[in-house]
Amino acid sequence: MPYFHIGITFKTFYDISERIEIFKSPGAETSLPNVRASQHIDGDTSSDKHLQQAIAWLDDCILHHEHCNPARSFVIAPGLLPKRIIDVTPLDQDGAVKLVEPDDEQGLYLCLSHCWGGLRPYTTTRANIAQHKSKIPWKELPRTFQDAVDFVRRLGQRYLWIDSICILQDDREDWELHASKMADIYKNSYLTLGATAAKDSTHGLYQKNQVYQSKMISSEGSGDDDFNLYMRESMPHWFENKANPWSPWAWSFSPTSSLFPLLQRAWVLQERLLSPRTLHFGPAELVWECCESFACECVASIETYSQQYPKIQHHRSLMDGTTDSRRAIWHDTVQEFSRLSITYMSDRLPALQGIAHRLLQGQSHKIISGLWGEGFLQELLWRVGEFGPGISCGHGPSWSWTKFGQQGYPSWPRNVLKVEEHAVHTGFENLKDCIGDPSILDATGVRLSAPLLRGTVSYNGSSSDDILTTFQFIPDGFWPDNTWPLIATPDVYFNLPGPNHIESDSTVYCAFIATLCKNITEHEGSEDWDPEYALMIRVVDEDSNKYERIGSMTSEDLQYLDDKPEPRPTRLRRMLDGVERTSFTLV
Repeated sequence: MPYFHIGITFKTFYDISERIEIFKSPGAETSLPNVRASQHIDGDTSSDKHLQQAIAWLDDCILHHEHCNPARSFVIAPGLLPKRIIDVTPLDQDGAVKLVEPDDEQGLYLCLSHCWGGLRPYTTTRANIAQHKSKIPWKELPRTFQDAVDFVRRLGQRYLWIDSICILQDDREDWELHASKMADIYKNSYLTLGATAAKDSTHGLYQKNQVYQSKMISSEGSGDDDFNLYMRESMPHWFENKANPWSPWAWSFSPTSSLFPLLQRAWVLQERLLSPRTLHFGPAELVWECCESFACECVASIETYSQQYPKIQHHRSLMDGTTDSRRAIWHDTVQEFSRLSITYMSDRLPALQGIAHRLLQGQSHKIISGLWGEGFLQELLWRVGEFGPGISCGHGPSWSWTKFGQQGYPSWPRNVLKVEEHAVHTGFENLKDCIGDPSILDATGVRLSAPLLRGTVSYNGSSSDDILTTFQFIPDGFWPDNTWPLIATPDVYFNLPGPNHIESDSTVYCAFIATLCKNITEHEGSEDWDPEYALMIRVVDEDSNKYERIGSMTSEDLQYLDDKPEPRPTRLRRMLDGVERTSFTLV
């Protein structure tokens, strides 16, 4: 953050490393360098002061942000209400509400984004929907829902959408219907309220936290040199300017800090990206996100960072409208999504359905098992990302990133100018609509024809203490110079015991997929940068010629090994040229 910091660290009751920050009041003068201005925070996000700040942000967005207002009218016109929504008009002196089913009615409404957590929140089912349409007693609502209803009323609005109440939780058909409408529900909302500091529905939208209150430091001066400085425990933020060189989004958009449990949930990513405006209720302050800006209450000005913020980049890339731009958005979204927690692995595609639906608008192709449908061979060239191999979750085909569980972050080749394909994609097996959206499909297999080189896998280590980040591929019939091993990257830790285990010296295959012509400016000094990409696969059913993906290989990994350039053509290209093409199915 843009503050002058004292180098003191300590542990708070949140059990995370914190620092002390020193700041001045906005408009104050000081002769000390690097002391930035900041607002004083009272720590009670239910106060009128915070409400007025939220209203100021909202008014500014409506009046001045053309990207947040599709109609460009700078007036939020009432839109079609969702199938079910909560009418927050008090039904009695306690504040009871009710669930209504508008019949093609229009109106403004807010959404609540919240953690379900380990406790199942208050829900609507087939058994109690009639009761909820008559009355939902105030005392039955958990604290987070009560706070959200209170805030909607204080804004002078009438309708609030909460997923657990507005979707029948024991009706699969109703759930799939709403999942297919999720993009519209959040996109058309007036404002989304984020219970960002609450780990479940009992912790509240509003927070009261005195930890971050400031204390004045007195300093004597003379005349114009008089000034006051203030000290407090550093305010927690997820958007600190800490660039991550391995991430396409160089911001902590989804932090791992326990202070922001909502932002660690996979379902929440699309809620944030689809909503035109989100108001986060943090541990001690409010934070604003929209399609043109973001802000917090404590920082006097963060305008210099705004254009780099992921939500803003996402929206502007979407406005570009080109297929390549939308493919890049999908890749970036999947990478961010893969870091987040989800209770049911089978929900991974449904949790991205709203984003996928929006990206595919006006496009002729589809998303298949989590991969962009156009240029499918290039899509198969994803690799595990910065944290190494993943852990299989038992869902999804081997050729898709959806096979990963709590670990495994896919990345795709970037800056690709053109693709020379060496494999041929001939179709899919069991292609079907899996989540009620014909543009988002699932398949059990992908049929390919490619040069297939047989060999063996070689690695050291087989215990749970060994981290297998690479392995050697030894082609049958020849062994490369020992200083130049053919190195491949495993998708999962197949050296460990379990269903994914592969013994060292087992037979595997290298399937030559494509050569990518990349932007050579990112590799200074390279006059010819056309890396080859291959998939590492193994037989799972020899009779039906079915294989599963176990890893990937690219000549890029060999380029600077021992500071020696890979000769051209690369060994991978020389070995695979002339190899017989084989037809097979990846499952």
